[in-house]
Amino acid sequence: MTELEKCPFCGTEGPVFLTEWNRIKYPPTLVAHFGCLNCKCFFRMEYRNEEDRDGVREELEKQWNRRVKE
Repeated sequence: MTELEKCPFCGTEGPVFLTEWNRIKYPPTLVAHFGCLNCKCFFRMEYRNEEDRDGVREELEKQWNRRVKE
């Protein structure tokens, strides 16, 4: 697991990782939400298999830590 940066918008530590089923689509997909509960900034990614969850989380962590270098 990657060490995570604070939220780039509000500075809150510890982004959350949530998953839910999107049953509107057929076949249903899992939707991962990763972000800050304080200011509600989230990344969202869909995937099909529960086995893909760890890879999706890893990708979302990389996106979360991506920052513009000054």
